[in-house]
Amino acid sequence: MLTEAIRRRPFTVGRRVSFKNALIIMTSNVGSSAIAKGRQRSIGFILDDDEEEASYSGMKALVVEELKNYFRPELLNRIDEIAIFRQLEQAQVSHFICLLIVIFRQLEQAQVSLETLN
Repeated sequence: MLTEAIRRRPFTVGRRVSFKNALIIMTSNVGSSAIAKGRQRSIGFILDDDEEEASYSGMKALVVEELKNYFRPELLNRIDEIAIFRQLEQAQVSHFICLLIVIFRQLEQAQVSLETLN
């Protein structure tokens, strides 16, 4: 696991580094298509807790299978735990957007502007 700073100035080359007490978090979009497919199956239907958990378990199995197809076993066998997050609900996305709008208005009042480029 190398950062850009270490790559440019490799002061630790030849030294041992202990990851004994380290928590390494890796993120990936591998499996996002399986999550989206699982989500489409339940659109328009209200699932009870058992059906929702079964749907999540099936989606999780698909994601784990995609992980196995994408990453080498040597890497996956070194990972203690894999967390697969549920897709955000519409209400959560709406709440997030409302928070962003509040932040943008506060920035605008402070005369801070934001520009985006394609």
